[in-house]
Amino acid sequence: MDIKVFDNLEIGNTNQGEINIKLSVLPINKFIIGVLTTITFICFVFPISLFFFDKLEIGFPIIISFVIFWGTAVYFFKILIWNKFGKEVYSITKDRISFFYDYGFFRSNPTSVKYNKIKFCYQNKEVIKEVVERSDDFPTLKSNIFFILDEDNIISSQLQTKVFNILRIKDIYNRDVRVIESESTEK
Repeated sequence: MDIKVFDNLEIGNTNQGEINIKLSVLPINKFIIGVLTTITFICFVFPISLFFFDKLEIGFPIIISFVIFWGTAVYFFKILIWNKFGKEVYSITKDRISFFYDYGFFRSNPTSVKYNKIKFCYQNKEVIKEVVERSDDFPTLKSNIFFILDEDNIISSQLQTKVFNILRIKDIYNRDVRVIESESTEK
């Protein structure tokens, strides 16, 4: 597999009519990681510490409090590991796009969507535009990746990358996936 890395984007080419894209979370401030870790720890430990009180009666309100605190701990833990290890993984073939979110310790369920036509787009000032040609602002402009399938279905990345990288994805798709498709129709 041929792998190219650009900033927070990794593009893998299987040379069998498929490209794999990994979009990684950019590093965040260590202070924010510390705050998320502290909140997660407090929300997990606080209900356990209540067991050390002698006059604690376990009842419905205590159980609800435990559920709320541990639910909050799970939520903040998920945010913490996403901001530390998170990746969006896409696999694109000539007629299908599959994707999932990788949190480092677990993954979301994969989603797969069939299509006949795909456009690679970016967002600039609230307008979604197709990446069609190189522009001087591409190397600095950042956007989510928008995959527009059959003109009516939009899949959007949660993470941003440089628009120039979206153009690279489109070029690799046109060069490798569509070439494989045309070779198979000629046979």
